[in-house]
Amino acid sequence: MIFIIHHQSKSAMQSGKKNTKNWLMTPKEQFNHRSISSDMGWISSNNTSSQLKFTFKTKEDAIAYANKMNYQFEIIDSHSSSIKPKSYANNFL
Repeated sequence: MIFIIHHQSKSAMQSGKKNTKNWLMTPKEQFNHRSISSDMGWISSNNTSSQLKFTFKTKEDAIAYANKMNYQFEIIDSHSSSIKPKSYANNFL
């Protein structure tokens, strides 16, 4: 199984960066056959690996865990966003 190690991103409902300091290790998406139950209308899947999500404090911890468990992994480095300094007067220009 191949995992992706990446920095947790900010959700759309979040204005701050409180929960974005962790690193996640999630399985790389593979073909996932989903079907709808005829009696209840629930969606089922034959592959439950998409529900896995491991959280680590640092990238090095995630890499060490993946190496310890003999998992193949890819690392996606995060993009840092820069804040452009503005003054309140710019709202009225």
